[in-house]
Amino acid sequence: MAVSYTNRRGEVHYFKAVKTKKGAYRYYVVKKKEGDLLDAIPEQFEIYEHPEEAKVVIRKKIVRKINDDEISAVRNAVQKLSVSDDFMIHTDGNILSVYTGRLHKKEFEDMFSGIKTGDEIALIFNSLQTYIEKMRFVLTDENKRVFTVQRFCYLGRIYDWIDLESSEDLAYLSEKYCCHLGRDSYFDLEPPEWKSI
Repeated sequence: MAVSYTNRRGEVHYFKAVKTKKGAYRYYVVKKKEGDLLDAIPEQFEIYEHPEEAKVVIRKKIVRKINDDEISAVRNAVQKLSVSDDFMIHTDGNILSVYTGRLHKKEFEDMFSGIKTGDEIALIFNSLQTYIEKMRFVLTDENKRVFTVQRFCYLGRIYDWIDLESSEDLAYLSEKYCCHLGRDSYFDLEPPEWKSI
């Protein structure tokens, strides 16, 4: 039986392996259930769904270093404090990221209210929604559980992630910074050293 994976948009994916000239295998993701498909994903690989646009790939396994309590701390802070009505918490290795939706869920639902059913609206919304990584908490010391919170800086001369603060208290960092998601104050968040310039 062929391995399949359904992404958040409801698209079903299958997997193929092609032998290279050097004797190794290259793995592909396909949407058609035809040809010689994989029955199992190789031990050292994993199926990965990119948070931004739900693109599915096979990649080498990355060990998750963030625990469930840490994920919950950030999720709770975003739910309680931010104005983002559609967000996603994602972990990759030592990085815990907060993605916010480009489309506003409430506005989208209001637009189709009375025209489509709730299930139809949800289906359309999920097929169109994409996410952008707005904030991340990087585990910088695995033993002491020290995290550095970062936001993306859109200034032309920087256009990269900037460090805001580090702490062993992830709940403190989450509550201090997640309230800025979806607000103009997000763009005012700066590293402490910038304030002295």
